[in-house]
Amino acid sequence: MPAVAVHIHYFNNGTVTRLPCTTACSKKYFAWLLHANDTLIVGTDAGLLQQFMEIIASEGKKYGLALNDEKLELLRIKSDQDIFDSGGNTIPVKNQMQYLGAMLSDSGGHDVELNRRLAIAAQEFRSLAKIWKHCNITTSRKLEIYGSHVISKLMYGLQTMWLSKRQRIKLDGFHCKHLRKILNIPHTFISRIPNKTVLDKSQMGTMTAKLLQHQMIYFGNVVRNADHPVRAAIFTDGTMDLQTIHRRVGRPRLNWSEEIMKHVMKANDLYANVILSKTEWRKTVIKYCKNLIVY
Repeated sequence: MPAVAVHIHYFNNGTVTRLPCTTACSKKYFAWLLHANDTLIVGTDAGLLQQFMEIIASEGKKYGLALNDEKLELLRIKSDQDIFDSGGNTIPVKNQMQYLGAMLSDSGGHDVELNRRLAIAAQEFRSLAKIWKHCNITTSRKLEIYGSHVISKLMYGLQTMWLSKRQRIKLDGFHCKHLRKILNIPHTFISRIPNKTVLDKSQMGTMTAKLLQHQMIYFGNVVRNADHPVRAAIFTDGTMDLQTIHRRVGRPRLNWSEEIMKHVMKANDLYANVILSKTEWRKTVIKYCKNLIVY
């Protein structure tokens, strides 16, 4: 492989140094790349979290890394316990925290992240207003741009959530509203044209069906990958049986793995055989989710 000029950090004798941007680096250097990203620690015991954070800081010093106390944030869900930084100061408590492009909330629900995704997608749609109004761009091309630029931002990370009926209706409403603008179809109250007709004309289907498709494909990835970090949280060890969930008194909460499994079984009773083939499972999921409304 020919050498390439890159700007690179590398590990050398316990220190992190930077090569000049003109340095020619071959492939072997990439084996020594040291990357430090934002770290998220999750737990139910403040004492254990405190110890874990101190261990991470201690181990990081061996590689020339240190926690930035000014950037530490604490998100408490139904808790009033404090955690302290290296100087003994209380870590600031936040109502919301952004991590890996997603917004975490102290309510533990999905409303904050869903509303944020809808706002980002709406802003992206408005920024492309000239395209939607351009008469020399075909409708099919506009729908392609809408799918690649707007829907992609809207759907990012949503496959790991199980939305409530109200949230799914809201998601589909957003989709149909913007499809009407692209297709130049007035609101139902004016045009008397229902959303089903709009979806049929666009040939894009509902957002709930598209989201379920992403969720089932992701579920298949978890099943096929024995080392997937999510696998241990939803399956019994060494099997494809879901873990037993303790039910609290009152209205039952919707569980992601159980709800997805219901659709997996409907898609194919012999899913245990089909799901192990990535190609076959994808075909099965696409066929199942086509024109499906999940309420």
